[in-house]
Amino acid sequence: MRQWRKRAGALALAVTVALSLFLLAGCKGKPLPEGMDKDAAQAKAEEVLALLADGDYAGVADQFRQDVREQYDITADTIDQAMENVADAGAYVKLTDSTVVGGENESFDGEYAVAVLYCKHEKKKVVYQFSIDPSYQLIGFSAQIR
Repeated sequence: MRQWRKRAGALALAVTVALSLFLLAGCKGKPLPEGMDKDAAQAKAEEVLALLADGDYAGVADQFRQDVREQYDITADTIDQAMENVADAGAYVKLTDSTVVGGENESFDGEYAVAVLYCKHEKKKVVYQFSIDPSYQLIGFSAQIR
């Protein structure tokens, strides 16, 4: 049991690091990829945020583009482990601010949108970042206490 938890923790860390790769380049504030709509990217991010707030981690995993989900073995359990980073923030209360910018990463063959959602939780504020490809499929996500 102890060894399983150690492996699960290492896997969660690996998934978080891998998913964060998609997000790092997006923080520079590049324009959105041609043809992508800011409102549509934000709507997709808010849809995933609602699933996270409801604890529907299987639903979140299903939002990932299939090749990304398979490559990083994204499941409800890995999403649950990634959300442990913000467990001390308490329950989700509301979205307080947001921005959507373009991103680009060598690990991904193309540009994408990064939606950054600033949220109030019961005890602390949390920043969620969602990477969304031009077909509006999720390719990355992270959550951090602010």
